[in-house]
Amino acid sequence: MVNFLTSLDAASILTSGVQVSVPPTAEVPTISILPAGEVPTSSSVVPTAISMYLQEYEQFAAELSIGEGIELIIDLVKYQDNYAKVLKYQI
Repeated sequence: MVNFLTSLDAASILTSGVQVSVPPTAEVPTISILPAGEVPTSSSVVPTAISMYLQEYEQFAAELSIGEGIELIIDLVKYQDNYAKVLKYQI
C-alpha cells in the first residue's frame, strides 16, 4: 500500500500551523531468506553507517529554514504526483 501526499493535503498541513516532520525519500525494504549456514552474526559497519547518516540528516534538518522546508514539501508532492501518473500508465 502506498500513500501519496496530494497538493491539497500539503496545503492543509502547511496552513494548519502544525509542526510536520518530513522524512527523506523512503526506501522499500526487501526481505531475503539466507540458507542456514550463511546468516551473518554481526557487523560493525551497519551501526556506524546509520549513525553517520543520522548525524548528516539531523545537521541538514537543523540548517533548513521554514521556506526551504516548504519548498522541499512542494517538490515532494510534485514528485509523488508524477510518480502516480507513471504508475497509472504502467499498469
